[in-house]
Amino acid sequence: QKFFNHFQSNGWRVGGKTPMRDWMAAASNWMINSANFAKAPVQQVLNLNPPKSYNDPL
Repeated sequence: QKFFNHFQSNGWRVGGKTPMRDWMAAASNWMINSANFAKAPVQQVLNLNPPKSYNDPL
């Protein structure tokens, strides 16, 4: 679906300039490369220090 929407909006042009010759090859490459552009999971902040109580003496 993303492949179709992307190239439909570009008028089926590669790089916005040249007309697409072989859409099947382009779709195959799109699927192969989709894993390379997957979003990496965002690392959560690790808070190791317990909450501080300034009422306790050192």
